Amino acid sequence: MHVHSAPDVRARKHDDLQLLETAQLSGLKALVLKSHHFPTSERASLLNQLYPEVKTFGSITLNEAVGGLNPKAVEVTASLGGKIVWLPTIDAENHRRKAGLTGGVRLFEQGKPVSALCHILEIIADRDLILATGHISSEEIESVVREACKRGVKKMVITHPEYHIVNLSVEKQQKLAVEYPVYFERTLLNR
Repeated sequence: MHVHSAPDVRARKHDDLQLLETAQLSGLKALVLKSHHFPTSERASLLNQLYPEVKTFGSITLNEAVGGLNPKAVEVTASLGGKIVWLPTIDAENHRRKAGLTGGVRLFEQGKPVSALCHILEIIADRDLILATGHISSEEIESVVREACKRGVKKMVITHPEYHIVNLSVEKQQKLAVEYPVYFERTLLNR
């Protein structure tokens, strides 16, 4: 569902132009650019001009580099044609804890969603964007999905549930699939 390409903070196998050339030669019809550090909608817009045969979509990941749970960044991403909003990944409180670090972007306080998360879910619903769960905990996933449904979010993706940071059991995946309109993103390579 997504690909990480250069330019990026980390080394990537392909830059955007190499990626789109390969996608076009392979007959791929669409892809989503993802970065853990910055929005990709502007890049996607330029790539659509260069490679109109492959529809390229932008996204945003709500890590600290974009201000964490930043509703304004989500609004700007949507206005530039971005389609997916990932909750925090490498800066999620869950990811940090499992990496032996402290801090991180927190989604809930005393069992209730923080106001910025509520605002972001409303923007996602209003703009008909896709909510992806990022690297939050398995417990947070169910709470976020429930809250998103209450706020009218129609498109939700559980990000690589088998990844050791997320570690969403098969039983919980089955429960979510029955109770909510969610998809599960299976990743070929997690690193």
